[in-house]
Amino acid sequence: MTNTDAQRNYVRIAVASVTVVVIVALTFAVVRLFMDHREDAQIEQTRADATTAARELVVQMFAYDGDTADAKLHDALNRLTGDFKEQYKTVIETAIIPAVKGKQVNVSATVEAAGVTSAGEDDAVVLVYLNQLTTGPEFPNNPITASRLRVSLDRSDGEWLISGLEKI
Repeated sequence: MTNTDAQRNYVRIAVASVTVVVIVALTFAVVRLFMDHREDAQIEQTRADATTAARELVVQMFAYDGDTADAKLHDALNRLTGDFKEQYKTVIETAIIPAVKGKQVNVSATVEAAGVTSAGEDDAVVLVYLNQLTTGPEFPNNPITASRLRVSLDRSDGEWLISGLEKI
């Protein structure tokens, strides 16, 4: 083998080595981009699902009338979890239901806005802007109560449950 042939073989080996390194690097980059995109899509879906759940559950917890408050507010307990579930149960049973039972009162609740402040794979915190309109003979001015709520949610078996609620 001549010196020129040896140089050609060296160049071929160098080009092949560089080509392999470039292919491996490009493959790694494409896989990494795909994984990042998939993770971002999962996070966005979690945020959307948590926001929808918070909107629905807050209305379920804060809208009632004198005739159906007992059943309706107890139904909301099914979508709560942990210590918060017991706290809510105590409040509805000792304060809200006795105060409105059999009275001509209607409290409607509307979520004006909601947005995620933080989210993990199976938990989220959603800021909710809630308006409550109270109507009935005892409320001639039909007062509207506006509230900002920090709602903590946990996902259990694919279902979002409220694990905490703080008025801010």
